[in-house]
Amino acid sequence: FSFRHTHRNIRRIRLEKNMTLKDLGEKTDLSISYLSMIERGLTSISLSTLQKISEALGVGQTELSVQDPHSHDGIVRSYQSSFVKLESSNSIFSDLIDNDIFIPRPFDSKLITILQSHNIVPSFLFTHSGEEFIYILEGMLTLLMGKQTYVLSAGDSAHYHSSIPHEWLNRTDRLVKFLAINSDPHADYYGHPDE
Repeated sequence: FSFRHTHRNIRRIRLEKNMTLKDLGEKTDLSISYLSMIERGLTSISLSTLQKISEALGVGQTELSVQDPHSHDGIVRSYQSSFVKLESSNSIFSDLIDNDIFIPRPFDSKLITILQSHNIVPSFLFTHSGEEFIYILEGMLTLLMGKQTYVLSAGDSAHYHSSIPHEWLNRTDRLVKFLAINSDPHADYYGHPDE
């Protein structure tokens, strides 16, 4: 029994049955906020809770855990994205590719949000494999690359070899959002400081 696809299936089946989170909450005695967190994959789910939800949806528990037959169409809904929040960098990394579709993946794609920050001096620059392309969606990103500093605004982009020491900073009081695409699907965005 696998929980890997459970959160997606709960939402999909609930919507197919034209049920709101409130409807599901009333049938299961679970709060709307907790159900929302389950559907977004932000919390674990116990077998007893899974039983309540499956009964309320009128399906078996196994139906909630099987892979959605439509999940391999290359579409990743906003509520399906997995994300990692890095406290040290005040950044949120959201996957834009369903890792189950292309194995091995030909590239890696992330939506990165850097929260407002007062830390304007990086502790170190990063290097990793591949080539990187970034496209700024919102805010002003400070890109440190080698010994150069660039300030990029919405609509600007940059392409560089990831082996060049680099770092992304938000030196403003607003959010910065950008796409980061790396030619190496195994590139480690989270950590290899350049020594």
